[in-house]
This record gives sequence, C-alpha cells and structure tokens, in this order.
Amino acid sequence: MEVTNRISQIGAHQVGKVEARRIVRALQLPPVMPLYDYLLLQEVFIIFLGSDLIDYRVIEAGNNAYQVHVQYCFAYENTTHAGVADQLEWGIFAQITDWLETLGLVYETKPSLGMCLKAQRKECIYTVTVKDGTLSP
Repeated sequence: MEVTNRISQIGAHQVGKVEARRIVRALQLPPVMPLYDYLLLQEVFIIFLGSDLIDYRVIEAGNNAYQVHVQYCFAYENTTHAGVADQLEWGIFAQITDWLETLGLVYETKPSLGMCLKAQRKECIYTVTVKDGTLSP
C-alpha cells in the first residue's frame, strides 16, 4: 500500500499541473490575481474534470484565506469500498494544491496534506491561505 500511495501521489500531482495548464490555455484565461478569481477558476476546473468527483463548499476564512468543507470525495468513497481508506494518503487536495502551484500562487494548507481526514473519522476541512504578495488586491 505504501508504494501505491506514493505512485498515486506522484500521478495526482502531475495530472493536477497538466490539468491547470491545459484549462487555462484552452480558455485563454489571464493570470489569476484576486483570491476570488482563483476560487472561480477552481470551480471551472472541477466542472471540467467531473463535478461528481467532489461535493464541497467554500467559506471565507480571513484575508487571502478560505476553508474547503468536503462532504463527498470520490477517493475516500472508492477506497472505503476497497477496504483501504485507512491507508489513503492523498485525495482531491493533491490536485487542488497543484492547481494553486501551477498558477504561481504561494499557499499554505492546514492541516498539511497527509492521511485522509475522513478515514481518520474527522471532518474533511482544509484551510488554504494564499501568501501575501502572490495576489493583487
């Protein structure tokens, strides 16, 4: 399972970067600046890639920060059915963080990515803070 997690992480990161570049290029989008614009772009990414993969809501969490509350995640559901959810070390957030990086945004997530929060019987809530200087007001 350790090897599977590592391969999945590498694959998810590479896919996330390619997805972001292709969608931005195909839509001829300008560089993302305000956090609100990024959140709209994140919605576009999810719609293009399969809105049935995740069900979540976004809540403002301060200056240049937002919280993502995940109700449904395809990775957790699929690994639960396979009986290996407690070993899941990645989820949809691996791709979301790659979208941020590909767009040139410096960010921090809390908690940091690691074991699946749902598999730990916790609420899947991540706070993403985009560092000052990476967004224009």
